Amino acid sequence: MKSRPYKLLIIGGYGTFGGHLARLLADEARLTIMIGGRSLHKATNFANTLPGPAEFLPIHFDRDGDVSGQLAKISPDIV
Repeated sequence: MKSRPYKLLIIGGYGTFGGHLARLLADEARLTIMIGGRSLHKATNFANTLPGPAEFLPIHFDRDGDVSGQLAKISPDIV
């Protein structure tokens, strides 16, 4: 039986630090990595460049917005 993937949200996921973290985790097949940022366009473009067995989902996420509501909507296991 295959375990369900862990949903990981990287806030600022297409930035310098977040992008590096996403690349390091790309080989983890058990992860769904949500690339979060204010620009869904930039998150999508970056997510499309990532190799590996992990699943990548671009997410519009604004840390200056309703953080609790945004987290409730996407339900990450890890932030």
